[in-house]
Amino acid sequence: MLRRFLAGHLGSDDVARVIYGSILGLALVVALEHHPPGPAETTVALLGAAVAVGLAELYSEFVGSEVNQHRHVRRAELRSMAVDALA
Repeated sequence: MLRRFLAGHLGSDDVARVIYGSILGLALVVALEHHPPGPAETTVALLGAAVAVGLAELYSEFVGSEVNQHRHVRRAELRSMAVDALA
């Protein structure tokens, strides 16, 4: 079951984002290694980093779209960008 889940996940359109997020998460864990916080603090740090990366992804897609298309982003497009940023 886990093998099928991983194969489906890695075969999705979001695989690049998953890898990018995994690298950032690993970098945070390595950075915290020298002064290890408790499990709760580590979890909060990883979740905070994930939210920051997701918001940065959404913002860059939003600005990039407006610049490329020379118009404001429509609500449906913004919703689609937000769903993509959740990956």
